[in-house]
Amino acid sequence: MPARSLRSLLILTGCILVLGSTAVAGQPFEGSAPGPGQAAQPFGASSSSHSSVLGNLFADIGNSFRLTTSTQTHHLTATHAKDLWREIDDQHTVQVKTAATLLPGMLTGEGEVSYREADGNTFKGSGEPQDQMVRMAITGTGSMIRYGLSYRSAGKNYAKDADQTTRDMWGEWRMGFATVKASLKESWNNVAHDPSQPRLRQLQENVALTLAQSAWPALALSYGRTAAASAMEPDGGAATRTGSDTVDASLSYMAPTWTAKLASTYSHNRTQLPAMSETEQILYGISGSYLPLTGLSLDPSLTLKEEVSRSVGTRTESPTAALSMKYQATPAFIWTAGGSYGISHSSDGLTNARSFSAKNAVTWKALPHSMLRTAFSLETGFQRTTDRANGDRATSDLSALFRLQIAGF
Repeated sequence: MPARSLRSLLILTGCILVLGSTAVAGQPFEGSAPGPGQAAQPFGASSSSHSSVLGNLFADIGNSFRLTTSTQTHHLTATHAKDLWREIDDQHTVQVKTAATLLPGMLTGEGEVSYREADGNTFKGSGEPQDQMVRMAITGTGSMIRYGLSYRSAGKNYAKDADQTTRDMWGEWRMGFATVKASLKESWNNVAHDPSQPRLRQLQENVALTLAQSAWPALALSYGRTAAASAMEPDGGAATRTGSDTVDASLSYMAPTWTAKLASTYSHNRTQLPAMSETEQILYGISGSYLPLTGLSLDPSLTLKEEVSRSVGTRTESPTAALSMKYQATPAFIWTAGGSYGISHSSDGLTNARSFSAKNAVTWKALPHSMLRTAFSLETGFQRTTDRANGDRATSDLSALFRLQIAGF
């Protein structure tokens, strides 16, 4: 394991132990001032008390400390056979995780160091920063509050969320049926400070209020603000600076056999660099779920998106209707299907399109009780788009995929 990553993991564990030691520091020692009805003890007797308290502390830490090591294989995304073997070599990662729980379950800390296995031909990969990922998190829980801090950094060759560093903090307060949560998140790319690539730094702020009472509809309101700016632009590169404000509101209700949700989102997006532009977007939506039979679920939705470009002076409306279905007759048989139809047209006549898409998948899980679990699935899809603004030009796409999955070795 790389020394720098191991050092970060040990620092996190040390912080957790320090917090735990401060928790027991408030307990009185036998060498302190005697209470009413107690006889004074000599100063030297306090050393045994100190050892007893520290012994209990390290016993609690030993019971709550966990260290695990595992190897994980991520899902393959290659669409060409020539890229498959290279991607198989890149998907194996080694993970070392540590976790500790202190203050009778009120404080939890965890850390993780993962790195890609070395290439069997070149012996490169595991010792380089671009192949590693480091993650740390602390979560606290009180009677009415919860809070947390987290940090994650992954190199550009890591298997998941590569070339990204993220740190965030959040707090949640709950009283009765009301919950308030606030969060602050900062992220940036170009982790290795490559001078030939720019760095985009993003800051996200969000505050949300949820009112939920049993047997009543749940109301959720939130406000978010995002700002992004580039830095370290190479020679000839253009700087970028964007920002957005978003307000969300939703009302949902859950019944034993159906659910319904009304939602609305307003966003104001602005770009200052490289060119000034400003757009406003409003999204209205209604969605639900219905369970008419055991194992059968229907999920309809209807949305209307309206976008106004202040810099150009155009308005674009895009209504969409969709319906999805899932039927599971037995644990070994699953059938899913869905379709959607959408329209998009603008006030200047440059956009006038119709789109239709449908998907269907049948999955059969064979040998569910044996050591060798096998699943067969057949997936089909169809998509058609008609551009009426350019002479009813239409494009269609038909696809079929047969998938065989074997697990259990």
